Amino acid sequence: MKRGVLLFFLAGACGPSDQASTGSAATDSAGVAPSDTVVAMPAFPRAARGRLAALNAGVRGTPEIKGEWPAEAGTCDQPPMLQLVAQQPGMGTIILLALPPANRLTRYPVTIAPGGLPTLPAAQVGVNLFRSLGTFAYQAADGEVLVYALDRVVSGRFAVTLREINTNVRVKYAGTFREVPVKPLDAEQCAMADSVAAR
Repeated sequence: MKRGVLLFFLAGACGPSDQASTGSAATDSAGVAPSDTVVAMPAFPRAARGRLAALNAGVRGTPEIKGEWPAEAGTCDQPPMLQLVAQQPGMGTIILLALPPANRLTRYPVTIAPGGLPTLPAAQVGVNLFRSLGTFAYQAADGEVLVYALDRVVSGRFAVTLREINTNVRVKYAGTFREVPVKPLDAEQCAMADSVAAR
Protein backbone atom coordinates (compact mmCIF):
# COMPACT_ATOMS: atom_id res chain seq x y z
CA MET A 1 0.00 0.00 0.00
CA LYS A 2 2.75 2.45 0.91
CA ARG A 3 4.25 2.99 -2.51
CA GLY A 4 0.95 3.24 -4.42
CA VAL A 5 -0.64 5.58 -1.91
CA LEU A 6 2.53 7.67 -1.72
CA LEU A 7 2.51 8.35 -5.46
CA PHE A 8 -1.26 8.75 -5.60
CA PHE A 9 -1.38 11.50 -3.01
CA LEU A 10 1.79 13.26 -4.12
CA ALA A 11 0.36 13.43 -7.62
CA GLY A 12 -2.82 15.04 -6.28
CA ALA A 13 -5.14 12.76 -8.26
CA CYS A 14 -8.29 13.82 -6.49
CA GLY A 15 -11.09 14.32 -9.01
CA PRO A 16 -14.38 12.51 -8.38
CA SER A 17 -15.15 9.68 -10.75
CA ASP A 18 -18.41 8.92 -12.52
CA GLN A 19 -19.09 5.88 -10.37
CA ALA A 20 -20.02 6.06 -6.69
CA SER A 21 -18.75 3.53 -4.17
CA THR A 22 -21.31 1.10 -2.78
CA GLY A 23 -22.49 1.95 0.70
CA SER A 24 -21.76 5.69 0.62
CA ALA A 25 -24.16 8.29 1.93
CA ALA A 26 -26.60 10.02 -0.39
CA THR A 27 -25.35 13.14 -2.12
CA ASP A 28 -26.95 15.92 -4.12
CA SER A 29 -26.60 16.36 -7.88
CA ALA A 30 -23.14 17.91 -7.41
CA GLY A 31 -21.98 14.91 -5.42
CA VAL A 32 -21.75 16.81 -2.13
CA ALA A 33 -23.23 15.55 1.13
CA PRO A 34 -26.24 17.63 2.27
CA SER A 35 -25.35 20.51 4.62
CA ASP A 36 -27.47 19.10 7.44
CA THR A 37 -25.09 16.15 7.71
CA VAL A 38 -22.11 18.31 8.72
CA VAL A 39 -20.71 17.07 12.03
CA ALA A 40 -18.15 18.29 14.54
CA MET A 41 -14.56 17.13 14.60
CA PRO A 42 -14.20 14.19 17.03
CA ALA A 43 -11.99 14.49 20.12
CA PHE A 44 -8.38 13.41 19.73
CA PRO A 45 -7.88 9.76 20.77
CA ARG A 46 -4.74 8.81 22.71
CA ALA A 47 -2.14 6.71 20.93
CA ALA A 48 0.27 4.27 22.54
CA ARG A 49 3.99 4.54 21.79
CA GLY A 50 4.79 3.64 18.19
CA ARG A 51 1.18 3.73 17.09
CA LEU A 52 -1.41 5.95 15.41
CA ALA A 53 -4.91 6.23 16.87
CA ALA A 54 -7.75 7.80 14.92
CA LEU A 55 -11.51 7.98 14.55
CA ASN A 56 -13.97 9.61 12.20
CA ALA A 57 -17.34 11.29 12.45
CA GLY A 58 -19.39 11.43 9.32
CA VAL A 59 -22.72 11.19 7.62
CA ARG A 60 -24.90 8.15 8.15
CA GLY A 61 -23.92 5.29 5.88
CA THR A 62 -20.21 6.10 5.66
CA PRO A 63 -17.77 3.45 6.88
CA GLU A 64 -16.45 3.76 10.42
CA ILE A 65 -12.74 4.45 10.79
CA LYS A 66 -11.80 3.87 14.39
CA GLY A 67 -8.88 2.19 16.08
CA GLU A 68 -5.19 2.17 16.86
CA TRP A 69 -2.57 0.74 14.53
CA PRO A 70 1.19 0.19 14.44
CA ALA A 71 2.91 2.99 12.54
CA GLU A 72 6.25 3.63 10.88
CA ALA A 73 7.79 6.80 9.53
CA GLY A 74 10.55 7.69 7.11
CA THR A 75 12.19 10.79 5.70
CA CYS A 76 13.75 11.91 2.44
CA ASP A 77 16.29 14.69 1.98
CA GLN A 78 15.20 15.25 -1.61
CA PRO A 79 12.41 16.16 -1.65
CA PRO A 80 12.45 17.13 2.05
CA MET A 81 9.52 15.13 3.34
CA LEU A 82 8.29 12.77 6.01
CA GLN A 83 5.98 9.84 5.35
CA LEU A 84 4.06 8.19 8.19
CA VAL A 85 2.05 5.04 7.50
CA ALA A 86 -0.28 3.13 9.83
CA GLN A 87 -1.97 0.06 8.46
CA GLN A 88 -3.46 -3.36 9.02
CA PRO A 89 -5.35 -5.68 6.64
CA GLY A 90 -8.27 -3.75 5.18
CA MET A 91 -7.20 -0.28 6.29
CA GLY A 92 -4.37 2.19 5.94
CA THR A 93 -3.65 5.83 6.78
CA ILE A 94 -0.79 7.81 5.26
CA ILE A 95 0.44 11.24 6.31
CA LEU A 96 2.89 13.11 4.07
CA LEU A 97 4.62 16.22 5.36
CA ALA A 98 6.52 18.62 3.11
CA LEU A 99 9.23 19.67 5.56
CA PRO A 100 10.56 23.22 5.86
CA PRO A 101 14.34 23.69 6.19
CA ALA A 102 13.98 24.86 9.81
CA ASN A 103 11.41 24.88 12.61
CA ARG A 104 9.88 21.52 11.75
CA LEU A 105 7.92 21.43 15.00
CA THR A 106 5.03 23.38 13.59
CA ARG A 107 1.59 23.20 12.01
CA TYR A 108 1.33 21.66 8.55
CA PRO A 109 -1.84 22.83 6.78
CA VAL A 110 -3.46 20.40 4.37
CA THR A 111 -2.56 21.50 0.84
CA ILE A 112 -3.45 19.83 -2.45
CA ALA A 113 -0.77 20.50 -5.05
CA PRO A 114 -1.44 18.70 -8.36
CA GLY A 115 1.80 17.68 -10.00
CA GLY A 116 4.15 17.93 -7.02
CA LEU A 117 4.87 18.83 -3.45
CA PRO A 118 3.14 21.94 -2.09
CA THR A 119 4.69 25.06 -0.58
CA LEU A 120 6.38 24.30 2.75
CA PRO A 121 5.26 23.44 5.35
CA ALA A 122 2.30 21.41 4.15
CA ALA A 123 0.52 18.12 4.72
CA GLN A 124 -1.40 15.56 2.76
CA VAL A 125 -3.45 12.82 4.44
CA GLY A 126 -5.00 9.78 2.82
CA VAL A 127 -7.02 6.77 3.98
CA ASN A 128 -7.82 3.54 2.15
CA LEU A 129 -10.52 1.15 3.36
CA PHE A 130 -11.30 -2.28 1.97
CA ARG A 131 -14.68 -3.44 3.23
CA SER A 132 -17.24 -6.02 2.16
CA LEU A 133 -19.37 -3.19 0.75
CA GLY A 134 -16.53 -1.93 -1.43
CA THR A 135 -13.28 0.00 -1.50
CA PHE A 136 -13.11 3.56 -0.21
CA ALA A 137 -10.31 6.04 -0.86
CA TYR A 138 -10.19 9.29 1.06
CA GLN A 139 -7.99 12.35 0.73
CA ALA A 140 -7.87 15.27 3.16
CA ALA A 141 -9.53 18.37 1.73
CA ASP A 142 -8.68 20.70 4.63
CA GLY A 143 -7.37 20.71 8.17
CA GLU A 144 -3.87 20.40 9.57
CA VAL A 145 -1.24 18.17 11.12
CA LEU A 146 0.59 19.42 14.21
CA VAL A 147 4.06 17.98 14.87
CA TYR A 148 5.47 18.48 18.36
CA ALA A 149 8.39 16.01 18.27
CA LEU A 150 10.58 15.09 15.30
CA ASP A 151 14.01 13.53 15.57
CA ARG A 152 14.55 9.81 16.03
CA VAL A 153 10.79 9.60 16.64
CA VAL A 154 7.84 11.69 15.50
CA SER A 155 4.81 12.65 17.56
CA GLY A 156 1.83 14.80 16.71
CA ARG A 157 -1.85 14.97 15.97
CA PHE A 158 -4.16 15.78 13.07
CA ALA A 159 -7.67 17.06 12.50
CA VAL A 160 -8.78 16.96 8.87
CA THR A 161 -11.83 16.73 6.67
CA LEU A 162 -11.56 13.68 4.42
CA ARG A 163 -13.19 13.58 1.00
CA GLU A 164 -14.07 10.21 -0.55
CA ILE A 165 -12.66 10.62 -4.04
CA ASN A 166 -15.40 8.70 -5.86
CA THR A 167 -18.46 10.19 -4.14
CA ASN A 168 -17.17 13.52 -2.75
CA VAL A 169 -18.74 12.64 0.63
CA ARG A 170 -16.86 14.32 3.46
CA VAL A 171 -16.13 13.05 6.97
CA LYS A 172 -14.17 14.46 9.90
CA TYR A 173 -11.05 12.52 10.91
CA ALA A 174 -8.94 13.16 14.00
CA GLY A 175 -5.99 11.27 15.36
CA THR A 176 -2.68 11.23 17.18
CA PHE A 177 0.63 9.49 16.64
CA ARG A 178 3.12 8.99 19.44
CA GLU A 179 6.86 8.33 19.36
CA VAL A 180 6.80 6.60 15.98
CA PRO A 181 10.38 5.63 15.03
CA VAL A 182 11.78 7.58 12.07
CA LYS A 183 14.28 6.14 9.61
CA PRO A 184 15.54 7.24 6.18
CA LEU A 185 13.41 6.02 3.30
CA ASP A 186 15.23 3.96 0.71
CA ALA A 187 16.59 5.60 -2.42
CA GLU A 188 13.86 4.15 -4.65
CA GLN A 189 11.03 5.63 -2.57
CA CYS A 190 12.70 9.04 -2.40
CA ALA A 191 13.46 9.03 -6.14
CA MET A 192 9.80 8.31 -6.95
CA ALA A 193 8.65 11.16 -4.73
CA ASP A 194 11.22 13.49 -6.28
CA SER A 195 10.18 12.59 -9.82
CA VAL A 196 6.54 13.36 -9.03
CA ALA A 197 7.44 16.66 -7.37
CA ALA A 198 9.44 17.72 -10.42
CA ARG A 199 6.47 17.40 -12.81
